[in-house]
Amino acid sequence: MEAIQNYLRVLKPNGILNIYRWNFSVPRESLRLCNLFLEAAVEAHNPHPDQCIMIVGAGADREMRWAAMLMKNGPFTQNEVDRVLAQINRQPDLALVYLPKIYSPEKQKEIEREQLSAAAICAAVKRFPDSADAIKATGSIITIAYNMATSFSC
Repeated sequence: MEAIQNYLRVLKPNGILNIYRWNFSVPRESLRLCNLFLEAAVEAHNPHPDQCIMIVGAGADREMRWAAMLMKNGPFTQNEVDRVLAQINRQPDLALVYLPKIYSPEKQKEIEREQLSAAAICAAVKRFPDSADAIKATGSIITIAYNMATSFSC
């Protein structure tokens, strides 16, 4: 966690740290990095760390081989997120993994439903049912995958 704290400390206001990690079927590296960021953000007295992180996966047609974790020293703006979503929509190999909580609840849910692949989430939950329970138990922001999976009929 000290490394994440140091990275965030040296970022300019509204600076973005991007870390690429392998993205496995059973989340471990991305999940760990998200939790480290959340812990560092809470210790830095960030009131809304869920607005300061966005995760984009690549290789969506190949079970997402890597994830770009964008961690911002301040909340993402709707314009910034809209630009990333537009890029994702232009490149079918990219997929949204986590959307920062910056929209109204209705708009947030609409974007998540459009962007997050229900089929991929359902397949992951069916293939790794214990990992879904583990993810849910962590209380991390990655819980969104579990919540999305349970909102669809898998």
